[in-house]
Amino acid sequence: MSEPRGGTRSPQEPGGGRGRQAVVLGPDGVRHLVTVDGATGTVTGDAVLGG
Repeated sequence: MSEPRGGTRSPQEPGGGRGRQAVVLGPDGVRHLVTVDGATGTVTGDAVLGG
């Protein structure tokens, strides 16, 4: 699986809703793929990339 290059995506969520995915750089220099619920803005996932 290839790593995202940056920017945001709008993946389909279970139940038909929409969320957001973004690659962010943490304060320690590590990249994370963060998923956010489209309705509430709640972070629903955080995965370290390239680790």
